[in-house]
Amino acid sequence: MAPWIEAQMWDQVQSLVPIVCTDVLLVELDEEDNLLRIGLIWRATPHQGNKWCTVGGRLHYGETIGSGIRRQLSETLGERLTVTSPVHDGQPLYVAQYAPSAAPVSGFDAVDPRKHAIGLTYAVQVAGEIEPRNEALAFEWFKPERLPPAEEIGFDQQYVLNRCLKLL
Repeated sequence: MAPWIEAQMWDQVQSLVPIVCTDVLLVELDEEDNLLRIGLIWRATPHQGNKWCTVGGRLHYGETIGSGIRRQLSETLGERLTVTSPVHDGQPLYVAQYAPSAAPVSGFDAVDPRKHAIGLTYAVQVAGEIEPRNEALAFEWFKPERLPPAEEIGFDQQYVLNRCLKLL
């Protein structure tokens, strides 16, 4: 697929305005909607090495949020994976602010040294075969009480994950 914007222009855009991203927290719920586990990918980050992260990325111009979520899941976890039900009626579970720095900044939830991003974090249930690809080096399900330690979570997303867990 051809890039939707030239690299030089993309760098300039990222330096001028916040970028809207869809972040996907894969969840498994029981029949009473109790959270059983969440899914994270193991990926290389631009500033911390390999870490556990949510699936996510920028929303393309003209793309609906639902389409962005499905694209991110397909690109990262394979084409055999489908969203079976969004949690919270398709509304974001949490809206995170990512600071354009390599270290946490007061007032921001997480960091992304490449850009100032607004992450619309959606909790979704999925079905099908998970096949980590592209940025996903691996995928794993975690029980909410047994998440990886903060130093193993990328982009300092531990705050975002903890907020989401409280809202589920």
